[in-house]
Amino acid sequence: FRVESAERISGANSTAVPPMPPSGVSMCSNHPEAPAEWLCPRCHRLLCTACLVPRQVHDKSLNFCPQCGGHCVPFGLQVGSPTKQAGSFYAQVPGAFGYPLRGDGLALLICGTLFFAVLNAFSGRAGVLGLLVAIFSGGYLFAFVQSVLVTSAQGAERTPSWPDFSNWWEDIIRPYLLFLGLFALCFGPAIGFALVAADQAETSGQAAWGPLAAAIGLGIAGALYLPMALLGVSMADGLAGVNPLLVMPSILRIPLEYGTVCGFLLLALAVNYGGQWALNLVRIPILTGLVSWFVFLYLLVVAMRLLGLMYWTCRDRLAWV
Repeated sequence: FRVESAERISGANSTAVPPMPPSGVSMCSNHPEAPAEWLCPRCHRLLCTACLVPRQVHDKSLNFCPQCGGHCVPFGLQVGSPTKQAGSFYAQVPGAFGYPLRGDGLALLICGTLFFAVLNAFSGRAGVLGLLVAIFSGGYLFAFVQSVLVTSAQGAERTPSWPDFSNWWEDIIRPYLLFLGLFALCFGPAIGFALVAADQAETSGQAAWGPLAAAIGLGIAGALYLPMALLGVSMADGLAGVNPLLVMPSILRIPLEYGTVCGFLLLALAVNYGGQWALNLVRIPILTGLVSWFVFLYLLVVAMRLLGLMYWTCRDRLAWV
C-alpha cells in the first residue's frame, strides 16, 4: 500500500497534512504511516516489516517483536473497517460461520485435525509421555485460540496460521499454564463444593444438598463468567484479565451481545457432544476420530471469532485500555 501526504497551501506557508490510513487497513503501532503486516501474539502489537527483529532459530529465519521479543505471525493487511459501530455485531454473526473456511482456513482445519488426532492417540497413555503430550496439545491449542481471538478482536478477516513452537515456554508451557489458571479461577469454587458434597455424602451416606446446590450454582456462574474472562486473558496476555473488576462491568455493558455469544457456546457444546455420541454409535476406525476433531475445531474457531467480533464491534462501550 502507498499512502501519499497532502499539502495545504495558505498564502506563502504550507502545512503537510498527516497521511490518512486507507479504509479497512490497520496501521503499524510504531509507524502510523505504514500498514501492519505482522502481529505479536504476546503483546498484541501490530507491526510493519521494518519493525521486525529477524533471528535464525534451528536454521529457520523467524521474526520477533522489538518490544517484548515475542515471535510475530503474519497479519492480513485487509482488515475490518475501523469505523464499524457497536450495533454491527449482529450483522457480523453470519459471516463468522464461514470464517474458518475462508482463504486457507479449510487447509488449516484439516492440518489441525490430523495433528490433534495423532496427539490424541498418545495423550491417553499413562506415564510421563501421556502427560507431556497432554501439556503440548493443550498449550498449543490454547495458543491458537488466543491467536484467533486477538486477531478477530482487532478486525482481521483472515484465519491466523497455526502458531509456531520454536520457544517451548512462550508457545506451549505458558499458554497451558494460562489455560489452567483460567479454568481454576472460573471453576475452582464449584469443584471445591462438589468435593465437599461428595465427602459428606460418603461420610453420612446421604446426599449433601447444600454443598451440591452451591457447586451447581457456582458451576453455572463460572461458565457464564468464562467467555469474558477468556477474552480478558487473551487481550491482556495474562491472568490479570480474569479480574472481576474488569469482567463483571464488561458483561453488564454489553449483555445482549454477550448473551448471544454464550448462547452459541452452549449450542456448540451440545452439537459437539451430540455429534460425538452419534459417531460413537457408528464407530468407523480412524474416520470417527477425524470427523470429531474437525467438527470440534470448526466450532471452536467460530466461537472465538464471535467473541473477538464482540470486542471489535463493542470496544467503545467496553472501554478497555
